[in-house]
Amino acid sequence: MPPQLAAALFVAFIVWLFIRERKQSTAVSEASWLPLIWIAIVGSRPITLWFGGPLSMETPDDYLKGSPIDMMIFLSLIVGGVMVLMRRRVNWSTLFTNNTWLFVFFLYCGLSVAWSDYPFVGFKRWIKDLGNLVMVLVILSEKDPVQAVKSVFLRCAFLLLPLSVLFIKYYAEFGRY
Repeated sequence: MPPQLAAALFVAFIVWLFIRERKQSTAVSEASWLPLIWIAIVGSRPITLWFGGPLSMETPDDYLKGSPIDMMIFLSLIVGGVMVLMRRRVNWSTLFTNNTWLFVFFLYCGLSVAWSDYPFVGFKRWIKDLGNLVMVLVILSEKDPVQAVKSVFLRCAFLLLPLSVLFIKYYAEFGRY
């Protein structure tokens, strides 16, 4: 089968899966796409590597610097997630009270940046890790959190599994790393 035909079939299959799932999970808001994008990126590879960007990760310095494009994508997802949480009027005091040890751990991680060998790199990674927390809160602040978790992980599987097969079989330069 030609790669272009395979790509068209796989994309049509993915779209059909998304439409089918969307009809079944009407209680999940559009904001759940933010965690989906976050999980899909974290679960595959950085955006820069998908599109053959400047980050080749050939040297340790390249790895430490990271990609400004990836940084901006993650930062925009974090800002979008915080905006969603602000619109939903999350009760932050109750959240901190009920999860004290989690926030103490994140505070400790933030303080540990001070004695890191690479404080700027550590700070960037700490911010990215806070993004994980923001995405979890976006999912858990849905009207039906259980359905939201199911929906996000189903959509992620609908996206990543078929694309992995497509790229490994028909587009080896993208599918093998």
